[in-house]
Amino acid sequence: MLPHSTKCPGRILKEYNMYKIEAEDQQRRVDKYIADAADELDLKNQQKLLVESQKMILQTQKRLETGASELRELVVITARPTLSTDEDLMKAEEALEEAGI
Repeated sequence: MLPHSTKCPGRILKEYNMYKIEAEDQQRRVDKYIADAADELDLKNQQKLLVESQKMILQTQKRLETGASELRELVVITARPTLSTDEDLMKAEEALEEAGI
């Protein structure tokens, strides 16, 4: 179970960063539509896409926090003196550090 859980925060962190980039790109599109005085319907559609991107950021952040919390619990349960050099445990601790949690 630990090897699978170790990959979770890293995967979700990549997804989170992808959504952040997508939202930034979408914000630039909305700003461009506003600057170009684009059709109101087109602008509203772009704004809806921006809101959806922002929602995905929040959902992904919540999943990242949950996954990291679960992994942290597994690390605590697994971290016994005899297992302190266990490769899976070390990978789990690295994944938590990379996720910044």
